[in-house]
Amino acid sequence: MKKTDTYYPDKILESSHEGLDLKEFWHTIIRRRRLILLFITIFFLLSLTITLLMKPVYRASTLVEIERKIASITDSGFINGDDPRDTRDFYQTQYELIKSRSIANKVIEKLKLADDIAKTGIIHQIKSLLHLNTVDDSPDLAGMFIDNITIKPINTSRLVLISYDADDPKMAADIVNEIAATFIERNQNKYKAATKAIRERLEKQIDSVQKQLDTATDAVAKFKKDNDLVDSDETDSNPYQNIKELKAQHAEALRKKIALEAKLSAREKQHPPKEYTNAVNEEKSLRIQLERVKAGISGLQAQYIRLDTLESNVDSLQTTLLDLKEKLRQVDIASSGNSRISIVDDAIPPKKKYKPKLLLNLLLGSFIGFLLGIAYAFLIEYLDDTITDVDELERTTKLPNLGIIPTVERNIKHEIGLLSYHEPHSHFAEAFRTFRTSIKFLADDTESRLIFITSTRSSEGKSTIASNLATVYAQSGRSVLLIDADLRNPSIHKIFNEEQDMGLSELLLGDAEPKNVIRSTEIPDLYIISSGKFTHDPVGLLSNLRMEKLFTLVANKYDHVIVDGAPVLGLSDALILANLASSTVFVIQSGETDKHTIISSLNRIKQAKGNIIGTLLTFVDMEKSDYAYNYLEYSVETNRNLPKQGKFSSIFESLKKL
Repeated sequence: MKKTDTYYPDKILESSHEGLDLKEFWHTIIRRRRLILLFITIFFLLSLTITLLMKPVYRASTLVEIERKIASITDSGFINGDDPRDTRDFYQTQYELIKSRSIANKVIEKLKLADDIAKTGIIHQIKSLLHLNTVDDSPDLAGMFIDNITIKPINTSRLVLISYDADDPKMAADIVNEIAATFIERNQNKYKAATKAIRERLEKQIDSVQKQLDTATDAVAKFKKDNDLVDSDETDSNPYQNIKELKAQHAEALRKKIALEAKLSAREKQHPPKEYTNAVNEEKSLRIQLERVKAGISGLQAQYIRLDTLESNVDSLQTTLLDLKEKLRQVDIASSGNSRISIVDDAIPPKKKYKPKLLLNLLLGSFIGFLLGIAYAFLIEYLDDTITDVDELERTTKLPNLGIIPTVERNIKHEIGLLSYHEPHSHFAEAFRTFRTSIKFLADDTESRLIFITSTRSSEGKSTIASNLATVYAQSGRSVLLIDADLRNPSIHKIFNEEQDMGLSELLLGDAEPKNVIRSTEIPDLYIISSGKFTHDPVGLLSNLRMEKLFTLVANKYDHVIVDGAPVLGLSDALILANLASSTVFVIQSGETDKHTIISSLNRIKQAKGNIIGTLLTFVDMEKSDYAYNYLEYSVETNRNLPKQGKFSSIFESLKKL
């Protein structure tokens, strides 16, 4: 009647792949879809509520042109049209200046926005709601003001769009126009300040050079006067020019003298004529003058060199003065030019609100709810130590799974106990026929002769399993006896609507014979033995030798004997029955019992030398488990006795497969 333990091959339990299981990921979402939908709904409603309670915000914008390559004044006073800095650095600097605190404070002060900005702050609104505002509260007005400014450069252009968000459209336009005006004014003032500083510096330099020039000019005049010198352009008194002329005159007089002397006769040489005498005297006079000039030129040379130095200094100062005056003229031209920043389009009050955007907020809120719902669903899955999947059940127990039993809408035990009989074409009935077939293939005739049904704890459906399994066995033409061996919490008599006056307790006490406690039912070939009257010593009765004799008797008389016993946790009843039965089926409720408890219960049965042929997963939600749905769908859909589905039902069923 008994056989050694059956072990499920480990190879079947090995995972076919490693890493992220997309199918399991999808199944988790399907299983927890109600939770995810709850999160989506909550955040959808939260987004809707917040959006409706939010004040409308209007955005006004002004278009500004920022010119980079224009003339500018350098520290040396020159006009410079080239900017060596990178263009991106230049424009980014301008954008940051627009959002600077100095400009923000000026606009706030000019438009008197302090109270309006303070009221728009979230912290201020919360404090006002809770009446926590105090006089000492000093919000960062400039920071709150800057947070409402948006800078958007227009690509491939020198244009930039400056925007400001406010709860009043006219205020938004006034503020952004004032921001642009203040920014332009700041740049103009900065340019004028730089120009003024350079002009003052140039004027001081001109005044200093002019004084130096006047002093140098006076020094030249005084030197000439003291040394009786003339300017280089006065040729009549210039000794350098005179010596050249004297040399030329002396050479001419000497040539004339020699020419006349060559013409004299011997007598004329003793008494030279007057023409010759005049030529000799003229040559002599010019020679004496030339020698005299040559003798005095060495003293004048030093004086003229000094004079030349003084005059060169005057010329240098005059050149410097002219250069400085030209720079000053250029500064005046640059300072009178237009600003390099100008407003292209003034802001006008917007007619439509910029935010909140209802559709966008609802989509964003729903998406956040979807993400948080998925995160929470997977957190629950991670923390959930219960069994919800067949593959997980087989990996945990190292036992074959004999089938899965779907959950049904009926919660009354005696109604679902015979559901396979009353609704033979249902998913529920088909699940038990699959269960029956699994036993046939995994257990031999001896093991399937006397089957004990147990579970870890109560309310996992073992009585429902026992009665429906007995039903499908009887429907297959086999003779079946169903024994209610749960002497603590019996329920088989309720399922079959039988009295509990005579049953297993009386049989084990010796107060009745088997023929007196075996009763027929409305189902052909199905007989039951109820638990009988309540007893205070269930363990003692089940350990009685009469229990073993009863099992031997009925196993030889009936094709199948199904025993419904007590749960394993905290009791010894199930261990006794597992030891006596040919095989044991361990029932596990989906999503209720943790893995540690399941393993502990299975180990207790094995220690009692119970032959566990497999497990059965009960109360599986078919809508949450694609695996479970496909497990039963084929056989149900191919049953010809089922009513045909309508068009919309077929579409719905197709969508469920996605």
